[in-house]
Amino acid sequence: MMLHPSCGPVRPSLFAASTPHARYVDGLRKAGLDKTALGLAWQEASALAFADSIVIAPPFSETIYFPAERPLALGYRLSPLRGERVTLTVSGADTARTEIFVDVFELRDGEDEMRALVSAHEGSVLEWVVEKDRSYVVRVQPELLRSARLTINIRTGASLGFPVEGSDSGHIRSFFGNVRDQGRRKHEGVDVFAPRGTPVVAVTKGWASAAQNKLGGKVVWLRNEGRTYYYAHLDSQYVDGLRMVSVGDTLGTVGNTGNAKHTPPHLHFGIYSQGEGAIDPYPYLHTSEQAAPALKADTTLMALSARVGNREVALRAAPNAKAPVILHVPKEHALSLLAASADWFRVRYKGISGYVHGSRISDTRKALRNVELPAGNAIHDGPAADAPIKLMLEGITAADVLSNDGTFLYVRIDAVEGWVLQ
Repeated sequence: MMLHPSCGPVRPSLFAASTPHARYVDGLRKAGLDKTALGLAWQEASALAFADSIVIAPPFSETIYFPAERPLALGYRLSPLRGERVTLTVSGADTARTEIFVDVFELRDGEDEMRALVSAHEGSVLEWVVEKDRSYVVRVQPELLRSARLTINIRTGASLGFPVEGSDSGHIRSFFGNVRDQGRRKHEGVDVFAPRGTPVVAVTKGWASAAQNKLGGKVVWLRNEGRTYYYAHLDSQYVDGLRMVSVGDTLGTVGNTGNAKHTPPHLHFGIYSQGEGAIDPYPYLHTSEQAAPALKADTTLMALSARVGNREVALRAAPNAKAPVILHVPKEHALSLLAASADWFRVRYKGISGYVHGSRISDTRKALRNVELPAGNAIHDGPAADAPIKLMLEGITAADVLSNDGTFLYVRIDAVEGWVLQ
C-alpha cells in the first residue's frame, strides 16, 4: 500500500488530484465512461460515503461486500485524540485482484471542507499521527465492475516510544491536569512509577541536554521539531552537554529528586509544544490491549437480498445494543446489507444507513407467502413506478412474496425477482 500526501483543500464531492482515486476518476473521463450511468453511479457512491459515514470508536473492525453490479463506497468517521497513531488495515483475498481505494480526509477547525490526508489503493496498512483534535473520514471503494469482500480494521496506539524501560502506560499513576499544591497549579505531565535506577529512554530522536531545578531535581530535556520532552526527578543523568540521541537511547534513571523526595521513585514526563505550552502526554504513550469484537455475523447473507424478520427492528447508529436508535424498520421490510461487524449488519434502508442485529435479519430465499398478481402488472427493477420494467404480466400470475417496503412488494416469479406495486 502506498501513501500519498494531501494536495490542498478538498470538498467532500471533489477529489485531490494526487490520490489514486482521483486518477481513476480521470481515467474514466478520458475513456468516456464518467458520464455513463454506471460511471455516474460510481462517482455518486463516492460522494455519498461522506454524508453516509458511520461514527466509530477504535478498535473497530468490519467486513464489507462490494457487489460488482451496484457501485458502493462506505465511510467511517472517527475523532481520535491528539498524539495517537491511527492504524488502518485493509485485508482480504480480493485486495490482490481488485483495485481498492482507501482515502482519509480531515476536517479542520473553522473549515467547511475536508482535506485529503493520506490515500492508498492496495490492501495493506495505512497510518497517520493525530497532530490536533480533529475529525477524520475514511472512505473505502473498489474499482468499477469488480466484486470484492474485504475487512477493514481501525485501531489507535502510541505515537512515541515509552520513556521508562520495561514499562507501559499501565504504570502511569498520576495524570495531566491533576491538582497540585492545594490547587495553586496543575500537573503538566504524567508520572510513571518504577524502581529506582530503572533506565529512562528517549521517546523520539532529537537533541538532549541535562539540567537541575528545584521542582524537577535532576532533569533531561529532549527537543525535536517544535516539541520539548521533559524528564524529571531522575536519580542519575546520562547526558553531558548537548548531544543527538535516537529512540531508545538511555538518558538517565528513575529517581525522586527535586520536590519528589518524599514520594516513591517515578519519572515525571511532560511534553511542551512551541507556542502552546504543556500538552497531555498520555495519548502519545498509551496503546490499548483491547481488540475489536470478533466477527460473528453470517457474512454469506451480504451477497443475498435480505429482510427484517417477523417483528419490527431498531436501526441503530453503531453496532451495539446501547447505540442511539435512528428509526424502527417494520417487519418484513427489505434491507440492503452493506457490511458486518461483530454480530451486527450495517444496512441501508430507504437511503438511511445504520446497524441491525444479525439475529433480526433473514434472507429472501424462503418466501413469506404466495399471491396472485393480475394481468397488466409490471415487475420493476426497483421499488419505484418509474424504475425499469423487467417483466409485464400478461395474465393472472402466481408470485412468491419475499419482502416489501410499505408501498411495493418484492416478489419472485419463476427465476425473475423484482418489485410490484401493492
